Amino acid sequence: MAVTAALLRAIGPAGALVVALAASAGGAPQGLLLSASVEAEHFDAFRAGLAEFGDVTHVADIARARIAFVATRDADGVAVDTVPGDGYRYLLDGLAFDPASFGALLGGDDGALAASLGAGEALLSETSALVRRLRAGAVIELVDGSVLTVRGVVPDDAILRREIAVADPNLAEGESRRSILIRFVGPEDGVVERMEALLPEDARFRLRSLTPSDFVPGFAAVLPQAEIKRQLGEFAYRPTDGRNFRRDAAWEAANMVIADVPLLGQVRCHRVLIPALVGAMNELVQDGLSELIEPSAFRGCDNPRLIAEGRGISPHAWGAAVDLNYGDDPRVQANAQDPRLVAIMSRWGFTSGHLFGNSDPGHFEYVGPPSVSVATAADD
Repeated sequence: MAVTAALLRAIGPAGALVVALAASAGGAPQGLLLSASVEAEHFDAFRAGLAEFGDVTHVADIARARIAFVATRDADGVAVDTVPGDGYRYLLDGLAFDPASFGALLGGDDGALAASLGAGEALLSETSALVRRLRAGAVIELVDGSVLTVRGVVPDDAILRREIAVADPNLAEGESRRSILIRFVGPEDGVVERMEALLPEDARFRLRSLTPSDFVPGFAAVLPQAEIKRQLGEFAYRPTDGRNFRRDAAWEAANMVIADVPLLGQVRCHRVLIPALVGAMNELVQDGLSELIEPSAFRGCDNPRLIAEGRGISPHAWGAAVDLNYGDDPRVQANAQDPRLVAIMSRWGFTSGHLFGNSDPGHFEYVGPPSVSVATAADD
């Protein structure tokens, strides 16, 4: 592939809600932007079937990218970021796309830039460029010694709120599932069933909308990784075994704290989360709802690891999520989904994992300060 083994691809859903791509270059609404995940053996037939839909205007092949790097230099060649030691790396949540089809779907100047992106080049989202302190012309050195040159910086929505995007016209190689973006301008009612009809009944298929829809489910209301880094900082890490890793000690010292939290006892979390977590537990106590928390079933907050081997970094690695009521007692597990607990945690800046597509009852993930967070999570 174009970006070497340092770019680890995992086909998956397109990401968080994207509104900007729902408009044409002239700003007129253009229906829904959908993300479909299809088994590779059925993908060509599915794509061909979409071509018969008069209300599908564009399709674009995409994939998820995990890009590990060890150093960056700005456009003047000055070092910006460097890992703290041997074996350490930073990880970017990226998008890989077919340049021709993605550029056509995106349209405008950003689409033209995406369509012309070449091997060894990358686009950064605006938030990622802010976190990275980089601009066009900067260089990112990957873990295998190869480099990516930043061709440009684009709005976060243009690359589906990923940190970085690379062109890869060979998305299909070796993948068991394929992902595709679909711009759909027809009636929303029944669109899921119409697309399901293009596949065998036993085929695994997932359709999600990246624009608001009453008929197609969306994605989880969790922070994109670039935003997590903006709010909570970025760490380098060194893999140890399986999905576990060791974080940069300097980042840990600056950000991870141990605090006494009502109902939970001593908790090690990111310093930003502690006031919100204390506030939520205090509200439970004040409202006479302490029974909704089983202290012995608290599974912690801080856990430096990947979500799974070959996948992205878990929010627990930032100390940005808590696992409540993870006991074996079904009544305790039910408490994790109790709407009163979910509502209080939401008010204090946490979204509930029981609402994710891959339901994770008891997982409460930080999405922002209590004064601004609205955890209306949909499917993950």
